[in-house]
Amino acid sequence: MRPHTRSEKELFEKNANLQNSAPIQSRKPIAKKRQKGNALQWWILAGVGIVSFACLSIIGYLLFQQTAFPPSAPTPLPVTATLPAVTSTPAYAPIFEPGECQFKKPEEAQVTCGYVKVPEDRNGNLGDTIQLAVAIYHSVSNSPKPDPTLFLYGTPDGQAISLSLSIFDTVIAPIIEERDFIAFDTRGTGRSIPAMVCDNILTTFQSDLNGELPVDQKAAYYQGAFATCKSNFNLMGITPSAYTSPNMAADARDVIRALGYQQANLYGVGYGTRIAQFVMREYPEIVRSAALDSVVPLDSQMLRVDISGEQNRLIGQLFAECAADPACSSAFPNLEGVYNEGIAILDAQPYPASAKIKSFDVFATYYSHDLDGAVFRDAVLWNMNDAQTRSDVPNFIYRVYNGDFSNVFNGVLPQFFMFQGWVEVGAYVATHCHDQVFANPIERLDATIFELCGMWDIAPPAEGENEALHSAIPTLILAGRYDTRTPAIFAHQLAERLTHEYLVEFPYGGYALTFNYYSYYENCPPIILASFLREPNAPPDMACMNGSNPIPFNVSQPPVSTSNLEPVMIQEYNLLAFVPSHWESGGIGQFIHHPGWVPQIHIQRSQMSEAEWVEKLRADFLDGQGFDQPAEKVGDRQTAHLAWTLYRAASQGNPVDMAFAKHGSDTLMILLITQNSYHAHDYNQIFLPNVNELVPLD
Repeated sequence: MRPHTRSEKELFEKNANLQNSAPIQSRKPIAKKRQKGNALQWWILAGVGIVSFACLSIIGYLLFQQTAFPPSAPTPLPVTATLPAVTSTPAYAPIFEPGECQFKKPEEAQVTCGYVKVPEDRNGNLGDTIQLAVAIYHSVSNSPKPDPTLFLYGTPDGQAISLSLSIFDTVIAPIIEERDFIAFDTRGTGRSIPAMVCDNILTTFQSDLNGELPVDQKAAYYQGAFATCKSNFNLMGITPSAYTSPNMAADARDVIRALGYQQANLYGVGYGTRIAQFVMREYPEIVRSAALDSVVPLDSQMLRVDISGEQNRLIGQLFAECAADPACSSAFPNLEGVYNEGIAILDAQPYPASAKIKSFDVFATYYSHDLDGAVFRDAVLWNMNDAQTRSDVPNFIYRVYNGDFSNVFNGVLPQFFMFQGWVEVGAYVATHCHDQVFANPIERLDATIFELCGMWDIAPPAEGENEALHSAIPTLILAGRYDTRTPAIFAHQLAERLTHEYLVEFPYGGYALTFNYYSYYENCPPIILASFLREPNAPPDMACMNGSNPIPFNVSQPPVSTSNLEPVMIQEYNLLAFVPSHWESGGIGQFIHHPGWVPQIHIQRSQMSEAEWVEKLRADFLDGQGFDQPAEKVGDRQTAHLAWTLYRAASQGNPVDMAFAKHGSDTLMILLITQNSYHAHDYNQIFLPNVNELVPLD
């Protein structure tokens, strides 16, 4: 039986902290197999399609763009090889060793932490072990069910234990009313030991993004990064070829066994659904049920399948929904034509942009990137995964068409910079070299990627490893119709091969529904999940989906100022300013329409000179983002109280207006940052009134 219904949004993504890496000069250049027009852009989209592939995809893109390498004769490993299968009856006993929880536990939860020891190489020396970090959220029931829920997340694009803390209230708390909930960090990631850290690839990656690598030496730099990481792994005793999805599935089985359970309910999200399917196929005896959110079928190779067609269909679906909505079609007529024109504008003249990404340490990372039509398309797709941001996509498209590129870069930053503090790149690369790169014939991908993976002695998939799953295990499949990373067609593809499945498709949902449903579906995806786990042999309770309506498009203008100004006393500076009545304070002398939005106005005083003010803002404005170019003096303005000098600049494409005036030994400063589309209004209705009327009270 398969009831068909629906699901919602996308998850996180983090940033990358990178710098530079020395090239290997003695190694022969890596050959670029061939250029295939837009094939590398497709490859990037395949990586973006599910976060797990972005690292290799973007490295490949950066390595090849505008670069021609002399031919070489790489010898990739065969696409399919017969390897010893992971045995279902291991000749070892996994061991759980309790330890301290290295995180703040939810107050309502009783949590046991520790490590499960398992062999690193299951086909080698079983005495060489690694430690899998585990957190068990114990049931609050006096008579808990004997089968826990095992959380499978990422391979290895995330850290399950850290993520479990953020989903405790919505996902875990309802589950532990009846049974335990177990999270473990997959091998090589998070709190598991060892963590496959590989900073050299990240530093090279950052330098490449910023255009700092000589074009004719890119291959050598990446070779150097991969070789250095491999050397470090050798010193640490790490075998990269052991970090594969099948071994992670065996790890999942061992965690269940080591903790003393006979069976478990699998709960996989994103690439974690791939691990779950391996467990279902190889170790069905330990699986009571499986809940799969945002599915990646075993037989869907993301580097082989072109999902851009499905993504274009989803964009077209959004255009159709806007056209059918009287308010949206009136506010944003001919949305598809405007979207295509926006792509053409940016392709004809890419917009140079840069951003500062805050680090987890005291340093910040700066990125520069030309915003072209492909980046604009990516930003639209990224925002479509979230029901809330999707409602603003028509507005976003029109802003780009009208020359306001300020939010395009921010829309795609998560795709490029998700690694910092979240993903262990060594495990990430090792896993996907095995799972994805070597699952493709060399003629489908540039030979460079094959050779880079070969530098780590990565093995190809075993024969039959990526065959489709066929199973009778009760399975809940959650899909979002607007999921641009793991399209809903993947969920249908898997459902057709299962005999006891419940496919629930949320019509306005995106990626990772159980994490990211926001207020639109309230708790619906976790409610359905908990209902299924309670009784997997019956259709889950989906009453929470009744009455779900299309999300209304945001047809109002983005947060803009009004001319309804009211006087505000800035006591710290002894100044009387004038701000819109509905704005709020963002700090001393700072007033904002809404946190995180522009426009904003800053009114301050300091003993710095005008020149010092201008230089400080150029370098440090907005936590170090600074100005896109030096500020330009645009005029003078004499008021009843003060003589002002006016300047204009831009920060990440947003116009910035400044005014400076001497008052005694101090310099007064007024600064407005807004959007291009609303600059004239905000300049005349907020900035100039403050220049005209600002009153020092001393």
